[in-house]
Amino acid sequence: MQGEIAADAFKENPDADKNGDGVFQYVVLEGEAGHQDAIVRTEYAVSTIIDNGVEVEKARVRDCELEPGAGADQDDADACGI
Repeated sequence: MQGEIAADAFKENPDADKNGDGVFQYVVLEGEAGHQDAIVRTEYAVSTIIDNGVEVEKARVRDCELEPGAGADQDDADACGI
């Protein structure tokens, strides 16, 4: 469901493609590095986006180490290139 929502939003809203290259760039924020369930959920969502006809590129993986609010401030956004 997450992948379908993301793919639909990307295809239906040209402004979502900030750099205009037609590729869905994404950042993975991991709560616990290497957590198998989270990895599988992420892979499934990304494969669903691809199956819906959207090219993807993983821009970065950020290990948030279960820190509340990690990835939410501007420093993290800058580090991720977003």
